[in-house]
Amino acid sequence: MKNLGKKDRTIRILLGIVLLAFGYGWLSGWLAYASYILGAIILIEGIAGFCLLYKLFNISTLKTAVVKPPQAPPQFPPQQPPQ
Repeated sequence: MKNLGKKDRTIRILLGIVLLAFGYGWLSGWLAYASYILGAIILIEGIAGFCLLYKLFNISTLKTAVVKPPQAPPQFPPQQPPQ
């Protein structure tokens, strides 16, 4: 069940890519590994549209469509027979 909205997913995908790039290019040692792991988790969440922490805290940024119940056709007053 997805619980991430479009903006949230976009931000996570971009942040995941940035963290992976930082880990590859600018960081070294344990910071690089931490950046790889965190970037991969955030990127996968963004692609999948699901966040486990959101699920645990019952949070959703996903806009759900409001389904209106079908309406009955308008009822006209009954016609009286001609006299």
